[in-house]
Amino acid sequence: MADSRMQERAQLDKHFHDTIIQMCGNRLLMLLNETLSQLFESSIHEILADISARDWEELLSCHVTIYESLRTRNLPACTTAVMAHYDFIDDLFKKYEHQTSLEESPASITSITSIKQL
Repeated sequence: MADSRMQERAQLDKHFHDTIIQMCGNRLLMLLNETLSQLFESSIHEILADISARDWEELLSCHVTIYESLRTRNLPACTTAVMAHYDFIDDLFKKYEHQTSLEESPASITSITSIKQL
């Protein structure tokens, strides 16, 4: 995939997450989001560079579902949507892990799984 397309996808993904966190107004969440963004930045860029069209559409669908549940203030639907998003991201990391060695990627699946526990 062209580098500019990869950069655009990564920026769109980050913007989505940053916007939601900023809307919460919680400084701790903002700091945590920024820290995790920096920690996983290279892995996210690599995964988004290799993501299939189908997986990209699924990722966007997760984001739309989260957005719609927030817009309608449906907390149970939002919680379900966020957990589905985490599960999808876990699956992407697992796919990516099988395609590359762990030495090349600073983030590990166990780290992503730990985030879900928060």
